[in-house]
Amino acid sequence: MHTYGIMQGRLSPPENGRFQSFPRNSWREEFARARAAGLDYIEWIHDHYDRSANPIFTEEGLAEFDKLIAQSPDYVPAYQMSAQTLARLNRSDEAIARLHVGIAAANRTGNQHALAEMDALRDELSGNGA
Repeated sequence: MHTYGIMQGRLSPPENGRFQSFPRNSWREEFARARAAGLDYIEWIHDHYDRSANPIFTEEGLAEFDKLIAQSPDYVPAYQMSAQTLARLNRSDEAIARLHVGIAAANRTGNQHALAEMDALRDELSGNGA
C-alpha cells in the first residue's frame, strides 16, 4: 500500500510571499484539508522566520495535537509530530508512550511511511537506535 503526503503550507495560501514557511494563519485547517484530499501525512515545516508563531515545540502545540487526535484518532501524523514535540521538550517517556499509540494507528491504517519513522524515533528514545 502506498501512502501520500504533502509538505506543510502547500494547502494554504503563502503568507507574506513566503512559500517555504510555516502557515501561521492556517496550519490547523491544513490537517482537515489533507484528510479531505486523501493525503496520509503532512511533513511539518519548522522555519526560523517568526519562530514564535510555530506551535510545534510548545505546550500549546501539544494541546492542539491532543485535540487533533481526539477528533481523528486514525490521523497518524498527529501522533508522530506530537511525539517529536514531547522528545524535543525532554519528555521521552511520554514521547515513547505516544509513539506506541501512533504505531498502532499506523498499522491499523497501513501508513508504512509514518510507521517506519515512528519506529526509528521510538528506538532512538529507548536507547535502541543505531
